[in-house]
Amino acid sequence: MNNTAGEELMFWDVKVTYLVSASSKEQAVATASLRINEHTVQLDRVTLVDEKGGHTVFRLERVERLQWTKVESTEYNGRYKVFGHIRLALSVKTNAESKDAMRCSTFKLPRSAVHDKPVFVIPAMSEHAFTQVISQSTHWNTGVNEPAAAARVVYL
Repeated sequence: MNNTAGEELMFWDVKVTYLVSASSKEQAVATASLRINEHTVQLDRVTLVDEKGGHTVFRLERVERLQWTKVESTEYNGRYKVFGHIRLALSVKTNAESKDAMRCSTFKLPRSAVHDKPVFVIPAMSEHAFTQVISQSTHWNTGVNEPAAAARVVYL
């Protein structure tokens, strides 16, 4: 990754659930892992909003982590809710005036118009995966020898 002057690097941690059809819990985790992993994600940009409602487009630098951690049965036979943790390294070009303001802002995926929680649509090789966001947090790092800003957690 080439983090040039004026370009901020932000780490976005997202905890999600993903509904899959499978014959067992083990197969549900395997299905989620096959469909959505570091190699199948075809995301290049993410639009997040700040606390004032302003939209900022971030460029995906890399998928830091994508891990499926838990699975629960649903009331529907053959449908499972798989829980995961996704960490993305994102960048955005800034000028000197907005650099400090951006680092003090909290960015998040906006709530869905249909659901009470945000829906993170992840384009993958085989299909778009619709995941529901449980929580999300951000922290900044400029890529130079500055400590990262404190994490800002948004619980939904």
